[in-house]
Amino acid sequence: MQGTRDLKEKMLDYLDKEIDALINQQNKEIQGLKEVIETKEKKIFKLTDKMVEQQNREYKHKNEDSQLRLEADLLLGVLYNCGDLEFIKAYLTKYREQVPTCWVEKYITVMKELMKAGDYQNSALIIQFLLESLGEEGHELQTSTYNHLLEMGPFFLLEEPDVDHLEYPYNLTNVLYFYRSMATLSGSRSIKQFLKDHVAVIKKNVFRCNSPKSITELIRCYFAYDLIDGLDAVFTDLEVVWPSIKGKLTAEQLSIILLIALYLNRDRVLLPNAYDDKYHNKSRPEMKLYWLYKKTKNNKADNLENRKDMEMLIHQSKLLSRYEKEYFTECFTNRWVETSKQTFKIKDEGTNNKLTSLKVISVLPAKQKKRHSKKFEHTMIRIALYKSGKSQTVHEYFNTPAMKVVGKEKYYLTDNQLNNIKKKRAGYWMNVGQVDEGLILMNTKRTQLKSPLVTSNNKQPISKEDHVHMTNETKLSDKSQLRKLGYQITGTTRVKRWEILSKKAVPQMGVKEVASIIAFLIRGRKAMKNGESKNRYSISEWEYDLNRLKRTYFKNDFNWPSTTVRTYP
Repeated sequence: MQGTRDLKEKMLDYLDKEIDALINQQNKEIQGLKEVIETKEKKIFKLTDKMVEQQNREYKHKNEDSQLRLEADLLLGVLYNCGDLEFIKAYLTKYREQVPTCWVEKYITVMKELMKAGDYQNSALIIQFLLESLGEEGHELQTSTYNHLLEMGPFFLLEEPDVDHLEYPYNLTNVLYFYRSMATLSGSRSIKQFLKDHVAVIKKNVFRCNSPKSITELIRCYFAYDLIDGLDAVFTDLEVVWPSIKGKLTAEQLSIILLIALYLNRDRVLLPNAYDDKYHNKSRPEMKLYWLYKKTKNNKADNLENRKDMEMLIHQSKLLSRYEKEYFTECFTNRWVETSKQTFKIKDEGTNNKLTSLKVISVLPAKQKKRHSKKFEHTMIRIALYKSGKSQTVHEYFNTPAMKVVGKEKYYLTDNQLNNIKKKRAGYWMNVGQVDEGLILMNTKRTQLKSPLVTSNNKQPISKEDHVHMTNETKLSDKSQLRKLGYQITGTTRVKRWEILSKKAVPQMGVKEVASIIAFLIRGRKAMKNGESKNRYSISEWEYDLNRLKRTYFKNDFNWPSTTVRTYP
């Protein structure tokens, strides 16, 4: 018994010692953890202090920035009110140096504020100052910059003009001049699209201001972007106001307008009935150019002998821009000197040298055209187009080929001619007459023009001729005849390509084959995934060449190739 009691006591002593050891160990670990926590807390307190300090600094800087912006706005407001152009330009110059990433936006903001304040003179001068700041020679700009420049268009060109202020038109003139200066840059595609989409409003506002300088700049701007349909619409309005505006034009403005009008075959209406010194100003090389080009075009002068005179006059001109000199040299010396015999000439109707304008026209049945082909002759007319089915006001007159009864003032359209109007003026309305087999008018209906290529399922059918040609077409590879002649986009200019097309490709291959190959290339690039965006430069250059081929050589003797991407229904 005694032995058992001794053993129990020993075991209890052992357990007491182990428990004490564990408690001591636990206390040490707890103390260590407390020290770690205390250290962490000190670090947290320090970081918190730093964070609060940083927040205070940021708040202070934010207040300082707000104050600086407020002071800058106040300063700018003072500059607006004082109207001192030199101070405003100095402010903008300093802003450009300090904030090189968004200075264009600031320039445009200043223009808008000056316009809102009614300071039209200074706003126009700031537009000019922006162009000077970008560089007179022009350079490639970032996409964001073009987006900011595009903001100028709606504000200055689409808003209701303040016709009561004589200085207001300066803004329209300078914005159009600004956009014209941007035309040769590759990123100006968005500006071109804006001008194309809003031609009706832009020309309306410009003509409302009745400023010869603004009207001239509008014509030059649309010419620079090769917007032929827009130019046509502008000249339609110009012919209406010409009797009242021509006396206000300077010799320089008149010569430019006549040159571009001659390019469009629309100069006859602008010429005076009697001799006018203003139209024969020999001190202006541009006016000499006009009359020399006109004689050359009408085959009234020896074309080859006058070539050097044309080039010399273009070189002497200080009025024409670099682009216009290049374009006129290319158009007139190549188009009218080398191919004047092939140039499509519009027949004058009546003694007043104006195209016949019609508000109603009938469609000639195909059978009747074949049966009575000797009774008709080809001509050009102007047909009225309307914005809606109920509108009584003519929106525009569209120039179109037509068929005229020989010896009579009766005009008809063929199906192909009507389809051409539908394609170019889809969405507008036209008064179309229906005739019987004896060509007697049965009824007239206001008809909306819809593109003949569009079907109900939104697919565009391929004609048999187009499908056969697409099958037989060859890509522009190293083995293609067009490529062998040196034609390509990469590494060439428009002038060089046109020289190859007009002097080599068309004489050797024919305009139909050359146009078909280029149209095929455009369709091929568009058909690629995201093709129109990825290949927009090459597509725009091909379309430029194709349009020039059509204007120069096309006589409506074959179906002009389409550049629309088509699919089988």
